[in-house]
Amino acid sequence: MASYNRAIQVEPDYAGAHSNLIFTQDFLSSIDLIQQQKERQLWDQRFIQPLQKYHYPHPNKPDSERPFRIGYVSADFKRHSAAQGFADLILNYEAKQFQVYCYSGLGIG
Repeated sequence: MASYNRAIQVEPDYAGAHSNLIFTQDFLSSIDLIQQQKERQLWDQRFIQPLQKYHYPHPNKPDSERPFRIGYVSADFKRHSAAQGFADLILNYEAKQFQVYCYSGLGIG
């Protein structure tokens, strides 16, 4: 934890250090959910929100009768700490309202 925090202090845009810090927190009982979520919010502010300027509305026509389609992309669908964060979303949803698709990110990049 100290090494990742130091790396972030030295290089605030070092995404790998932020990602590894979040990953490490998932294994420490001394880090509670509030602290974990705070780090995830910092990740969002630093790496996700700046990309919002590239978000454009989709040209599809909304249809309230059509199920909402949700796609998840992850290299970590199996036994990974990240799966703890989204497993309930993927496994427990209202099937009449949503269609869920999971895409493996293995080998991407």
